[in-house]
Amino acid sequence: MSYNQATEMEISMFQNYVFSFYGTLAEVKMNLQEQGLWEKLSVYYGIYDYPVDADTLRRSFFTALAQEEEKKADKIYYEPNYEDILLRLFNVKKLKGKNRSPKDIGRFFHLLAAEELTLFPQVKKTLEQLKKEDRNVYLLANAQKAFIKDQLRYFGIKEYFDGLYISSDYSLKKPSPVFFNQVINENKLEKKKTLFVGGDFETDLLPAKKLGYLTCLVLRPGRALSPVEQADFVVENGELKKVLEF
Repeated sequence: MSYNQATEMEISMFQNYVFSFYGTLAEVKMNLQEQGLWEKLSVYYGIYDYPVDADTLRRSFFTALAQEEEKKADKIYYEPNYEDILLRLFNVKKLKGKNRSPKDIGRFFHLLAAEELTLFPQVKKTLEQLKKEDRNVYLLANAQKAFIKDQLRYFGIKEYFDGLYISSDYSLKKPSPVFFNQVINENKLEKKKTLFVGGDFETDLLPAKKLGYLTCLVLRPGRALSPVEQADFVVENGELKKVLEF
């Protein structure tokens, strides 16, 4: 562990922690190109009286996604909402049955697309300890709401967060400073009492530094620190519990 610009007085003063998710707390690999995903999704809709073949589903989804991104081309760091696209594309109103929620589509899609779901070591114990110490813990993630909430439940860590800031909810993703300001302004996060923690310097931390906040870069095992990664704190080998010492 090392730190660059933080002073001794600033260490241990943190009351608020803002974590990134992918590459920081967990490794999640999704494959939307897998043909088997679309074949199973086709079966899902066929069961509910909405017959459509896998190739049509796949082609229609990616066409709609491209059109959505093109419409928002003038919006910097735009983040489309996959579930919204799925709902519009597949016309959920055609599905019959009283107990079928539109959310089932996003969750089923996520289940089919997920190839790897791995929570990094020390994450759960670190978050648990922060809450025991009455710290405020927030998640600021480039993610799809339809996916990440189930991932947090699966890992058993959703309860540790005081607030979830998911890019698909705001149609913005990091490194947009506007997205960072969502968690900052809504929670009135003071600069000297808040630490941003992430695994990617340019995306997760640099915008926070530019806004005047202290940052902690978490390096996964085997990754060396680059000279351009000027985080205030550096945690090596993925030892997330080291943030408890700040």
